[in-house]
Amino acid sequence: MTDTKYRKKLLMALLAAVLMAAMLCGCAGDSGDGETSASSLDGEADAGNRDKAEETDQNMELAGSEIGREFTERDRDSSYTESEAVQIELEGNSISADGRGVSVSGNTVTISEEGTYVVSGHLNDGQILVDASDSAKIQIVLKNAEIYCGTSAAIYIREADKVFLTLAEGSRNVLGGGAEYTDTDENTVDGAIFSKADLTLNGAGSLEINAEYKHGIVSKDDLVITGGSITVNAVSQCLSGKDSVKIADGVFVLNSEGKGIKAENTDDSTLGNIYIAGGKFTIRTEDDSLHASGSIVIDGGDLIVESGDDACHADADVVINEGTVLVNSCYEGLEGYRVVING
Repeated sequence: MTDTKYRKKLLMALLAAVLMAAMLCGCAGDSGDGETSASSLDGEADAGNRDKAEETDQNMELAGSEIGREFTERDRDSSYTESEAVQIELEGNSISADGRGVSVSGNTVTISEEGTYVVSGHLNDGQILVDASDSAKIQIVLKNAEIYCGTSAAIYIREADKVFLTLAEGSRNVLGGGAEYTDTDENTVDGAIFSKADLTLNGAGSLEINAEYKHGIVSKDDLVITGGSITVNAVSQCLSGKDSVKIADGVFVLNSEGKGIKAENTDDSTLGNIYIAGGKFTIRTEDDSLHASGSIVIDGGDLIVESGDDACHADADVVINEGTVLVNSCYEGLEGYRVVING
């Protein structure tokens, strides 16, 4: 073969290789007629999956739990009209009250009708008792009130539809009790504030609870808190709700030999949930700091936790969407059937 023929064959082979490479590159890229490359489709799919995952996680269906994230206007509204409220004056070893729906017997004042009641003064050893109809909505305003009850709850809500415990703006309120309670009816009262009805705490005052017997605040239905500066020192649990504990705002200092915030319902597995949407928390406990038989959902707030056991324990889900959770010490930090952190 002559050199000329050899060079022609070599040139043709090189040209064929270049054309083949160009065709392959064209197939892998955009063809210019509306078709999209495989790599581009993969990228779009990944982005779509990420968007879908974010949407799903933020609004994920909880594992067998039902949490209502809404707070009613009345839960948040701490206003009241002083002139229209019944005044209850605590005077050391006695109580004076004048108005509809209130009666005094010894060192116990009983509220029996729907309305607003303003409590102020100091009570050495006595109780505020709510015993109204199961449809009554009652507002109790603590306005520089100090109540100590040696054998039971300082505030005992035996029956009502819902009670709003308002901390008057700028007020300082203190509740406490002895180291052993005596039952006066079929209920086992075990908190400085004990409620058989739904209970909401709101307002812009402060509340200090020293529970030497068992718990600080107990609701056998829902416990809702939308404001206030609340300090609880408890032997067992600081805040407890059977169906749920829901917190929208407030400043909390919770110290307990047991648990800090607990929700537990042994009758309905979908309940027993904790929901936190805001607030500032300093929690020091020897047991779990947050404990739910259902789920724990955190949509906001700042939590500083020192726990002798779990910082957050849920039998179902622990979901953190927003806020700050700082665990300084614990046995287990976040424990649940599923743990999801979005924020």
